Amino acid sequence: TQLPAAEMKIGAKDIFPSAYQGKGVCSWDTRNIHHANNLWMSTVSVHEDGKDKTLFCGIRHGVLSPYHEKDPLLRQVGAENKAKEVLTAALFSKPELLNRALAGEAVSLKLVSVGLLTASNIFGKEGTMVEDQMRAWQSLTQPGKMIHLKIRNKDGDLQTVKIKPDVAAFNMGVNELTLKLGFGLKASDRYNAEALHQLLGNDLRPEARPGGWVGEWLAQYPDNYEVVNTLARQIKDIWKNNQHHKDGGEPYKLAQRLAMLAHEIDAVPAWNCKSGKDRTGMMDSEIKREIISLHQTHMLNAPGSLPDSGGQKIFQKVLLNSGNLEIQKQNTGGAGNKVLKNLSPEVLNLSYQKRIGDENIWQSVKGISSLITS
Repeated sequence: TQLPAAEMKIGAKDIFPSAYQGKGVCSWDTRNIHHANNLWMSTVSVHEDGKDKTLFCGIRHGVLSPYHEKDPLLRQVGAENKAKEVLTAALFSKPELLNRALAGEAVSLKLVSVGLLTASNIFGKEGTMVEDQMRAWQSLTQPGKMIHLKIRNKDGDLQTVKIKPDVAAFNMGVNELTLKLGFGLKASDRYNAEALHQLLGNDLRPEARPGGWVGEWLAQYPDNYEVVNTLARQIKDIWKNNQHHKDGGEPYKLAQRLAMLAHEIDAVPAWNCKSGKDRTGMMDSEIKREIISLHQTHMLNAPGSLPDSGGQKIFQKVLLNSGNLEIQKQNTGGAGNKVLKNLSPEVLNLSYQKRIGDENIWQSVKGISSLITS
C-alpha cells in the first residue's frame, strides 16, 4: 500500500505542523520550502495466521531540494524542512517509537537514505540537488545532536518531540546517463563510502564480519540473521566489484538491497529521485518484487540476475498493482513510468524489457510517460 503524507494521521488531522489539509505536494512545485514533495509511506503486508504481518515499510519522496529557489539561504532552509518531514514520516512509520516520543522520551531514529539521482550537472542539475540533499542530512545529524520536531497529536494539538537522528545517506544513479555513460559515479561514491562505513563498519571486504549498524544488529542473534548477513555480503560484493556502476541486468541492484537491509535491521529506509515518481516508483516496485519473492521462496536473488518466470510474474503484478501508476497520474495527469524507454542505439537501453518479460505489460507500465515533460 502507498499512504500519502496528507493521510499520515494520529487523530483527525495529519501529523505535520504545516498541515497538508488532504492535498499533496506534486513534482511540479519545485520552489516549495515548507513541504517534502511526493512524500508517501510504502508498505508490503501479508495476512497470515489471522493477522496482518508487515514484510517491509519505507518512506519515498522527491529530492530534498527546492531546486528552482534562487536564494541560497531559502534553498538551504527548504531542504532542511523537507528532510525534517521525511524524519517525521519515518517516525510515524514506527508506531511504538512514535508513542515513546509523544510520551516525552528522546528517541533515536536510524534512517538509510538512498538517493537515485545522477550526481552530475551535465544534462541537468541533479548534481547540485544531491549536494543540497546531503547538506540537509549533514546539518540535521551532527554527532550528539538532538532535533525537535513538531507533530500534531491525537487531540489535534502540536506537540514537540525530541529525536536523535542517525542517517546513512547514499546516492546512486540508476538511469542511462549513469549506468551507460558513467556520469556522476565519482561524486556519488564519495558519499556512499562514508555511508557504507556507518552501515557495515570500516572493513568492507565481502568476507569480513559486518560492523556498524549491521554488526550491532547481528550481535543480538536475531531471527533474520541469515537474511541480514546475506544482504550485507551482497552489498559488499556489489561495492567491491563496482557492479552498481553498470546496469548488468539489474539497474537498482545496490539501491534496492540497501533499502531491504535497512528495514531488516529496524532502521527506516527512505528513497528518492528528483520528482519522487518515476525512478522512485521503479525502486518501490523492485523492492516489493524481491520482498514478495523472499517471502515465497525464502531465497534472496543474486545481484545482477534477471527474475525467473515466477519472479517476472511477481514483478508484473507489482508494477501494475502497487499504486505507482496512480502516483504518476496524480502528479502529471498521465499514468506511466518514464524509466521505460526505447532509445536508439539500443545499447543505451536499460534491461527493463528483459526484467519484465512481457511486451504488453512493459507498454502498460510505460503508458504515456514519454509525452510528459517532468
